[in-house]
Amino acid sequence: MNNNWKNLARTPESRNLRLRQVLPLVLLLVTALLAYSHNFSAEFVYDDYPFIVENPSIRTLSHPLRFFLDRESFSNKGEYVIYRPFAAISFALNYALNGYSPASYHAVNILLHAVCGLLVYLFFRQLFGHSVYAFFVSLLFLLHPVQTEAVSWISARGNSMFLAFLLLSLMCYRQWTADSEKKRVFYALALMFAAFSLLAKEMAVVLPVLILVHDFSVNRPEKAGEWRKRISALLPFAALSVLYILARHLVLGETKQMDYWGGSFWASSLTMIKAFAYYVRLMFMPRPLMVEYIVPIPQSLLQPTVMLSLLVLLTSALVWLISYRRIPAVGFGIAWFFGSLLPVSNIIPLQAILNERFLYLPSIGFCAALAAPLLIVSKVARPLAYKGMALALGLIAFGYGLLTFDRNSDWRDSLSLWTASVKASPLGTTSRYNLGLELYKRGQYDEAIEHLQIACRFQEHFPSAHGVLGNVYLAKGKWDAAIREYDIGLRQAPQDERMLHNLALAWFEKGSAHAENHENAQAVQCFLTALGYQPEFTPAKEKLQQLRGAVKSESAAKEKPVQGSRL
Repeated sequence: MNNNWKNLARTPESRNLRLRQVLPLVLLLVTALLAYSHNFSAEFVYDDYPFIVENPSIRTLSHPLRFFLDRESFSNKGEYVIYRPFAAISFALNYALNGYSPASYHAVNILLHAVCGLLVYLFFRQLFGHSVYAFFVSLLFLLHPVQTEAVSWISARGNSMFLAFLLLSLMCYRQWTADSEKKRVFYALALMFAAFSLLAKEMAVVLPVLILVHDFSVNRPEKAGEWRKRISALLPFAALSVLYILARHLVLGETKQMDYWGGSFWASSLTMIKAFAYYVRLMFMPRPLMVEYIVPIPQSLLQPTVMLSLLVLLTSALVWLISYRRIPAVGFGIAWFFGSLLPVSNIIPLQAILNERFLYLPSIGFCAALAAPLLIVSKVARPLAYKGMALALGLIAFGYGLLTFDRNSDWRDSLSLWTASVKASPLGTTSRYNLGLELYKRGQYDEAIEHLQIACRFQEHFPSAHGVLGNVYLAKGKWDAAIREYDIGLRQAPQDERMLHNLALAWFEKGSAHAENHENAQAVQCFLTALGYQPEFTPAKEKLQQLRGAVKSESAAKEKPVQGSRL
C-alpha cells in the first residue's frame, strides 16, 4: 500500500493537486508582503513609545509571570488600562532578538497579518467548501486599507495575535461539531486557543458570540438535542471570557477606561449608532483614513445624523434577514461584522469611539459578504459569469492593495503620520498635539506653536499640550510665555513633576538673562522663584550664591552718602 501511495504521489494529477493547494497560500503570502513592503523602513510611532521604547519591562524575559500579573509590564508605568500578556511577551522576544530595530518588529507584524490571511482562507474553505471563494475572502481581508492601522502600527500587534488564535479556536470547534474521531481533542484545542486569544487582546471576549453566529448561519443542527449539546459546549467559552474580565480587573484595578461618552449611557449609545454606520461606510469607501476620528456626541435620536445612521443599520439588518437562509455567506458575513463590534461598542466605556484597528476582526464578515456573489454564480452553469465575477473581485482587491500601499507611506515616521492625520482630521486635538510635539523635536518651533495652540483651543483641559508649548517657548528664549504655559499646565495637572521642573528651569533661564544684563536684583528674584518650585535645583543655588554678594555691593554703593567737593 505504501508503494501505491508513493506511485500515486508521482503522478501528474497528484502534482497538479498539490500545486492547486499550495499556490493560493503562496499568492496570499506574497500579496501581504508586497502590500506592506513600505513598513520595513518605517520607524516607531505614536504609542510604540510607551508600549515598547519607553517600557523597561520588555527589556528582559526573566520572571515571565510578571507579564500576567503586573500592570506595568504592558506599558510604561502602567499608564494604559490594558491587559495583553501575550502581546507584551512578543515585544520582549523582539527586543531579545534585535533590540530596538523597528524593522524586526514590523517584520513580525506583517508575518502575523499574513498568517491571519492564510487562516481566513482555510477557515472559509472549511466553511463553504469552495477554494476560490475562500481565496478571495482572504485576499480582500489582507489588502483592505482599514487593516493598515492594525498592521503598520507596531503596538497594535495584539490584533493579529488574537485573531490568529480565535480563528484556530473556531476551526477546532467546527471539527468538534463534525463528529470526528478526535472530538475531545479538537474541543480541548478550541478552548486552549480561545484562552490564548484572550491573553493577546481583550476583543476575543466576543468568541462565544461568533460561535453562535457560526452555528446559526452555516452549521445549524437539525435536532433539538443537538442544539442543547451545542449550547452546553458554548458555556466553557463564555466562562473563559468572564474569567478573563475578572483577571483583567484584578491586575489592572479597574475595568472601564473612562466615563460614558456624553456623560450617560444613552448619549454613548446614540454616538455608537453613528460609529457603527461609519464603520460600514469605511468598509465600502476606505478614504480618507486617519488615526483620530471626530464623532460629535448627539443628545437626541431625532438628530439627522443619528437617523441616517440608524437607516444604514436597519438596511443592513434587512439584508441579513433576506439572506439568512437564501445566501448563507451574506447572512454569516453581516452577522459576523456586527457581532464582532460588540466589544468596542462602549458598553464598557473605552477611550475611543471609532478606530480602524477595531475593524480587524469585523472586516472578515464584510469580505465574506462582498465575495458571496462568486458562490452564487458558481452554482449556475455559466463559466463566463463566474470568470467575470472573479475578475471583478480581483480588481477590487487590486484597488485595495494600491490604497494600502499608499496609506503605509503615512506610517513611515511620526511627522508623516501626524501631518496626514491633521490634514484628514483638522479638528483632532490628539493629532494637533502630536504634530506639534514632533515639530518641536525637529526644531520647527513656529509651526509647532501653531498646532499646539490650536490643540489647547480645541481642548480646554490639555496639560500635556500646555507643557510642550512651554517647552517650545523655552527653546525660543521666551521665558514669560513659557512660564505662563507651565502655570496653566500645572493648574490642570498639579502632580506633573516634569512640568514643575521645567517651570523652575524657565525661571532659572529668565534669571540668567537678567544676570547677563547685570540686572542682579531681578535675577536673584527669579532664582528664588525657581528654588520655590524645585528646592534642590543646584544650578539656581549656585547662581544665587554668586549674585548675592554682587547685590549687597550694589546696595551698599547706593546707600553710601556722596561726598561734596570743597571750594
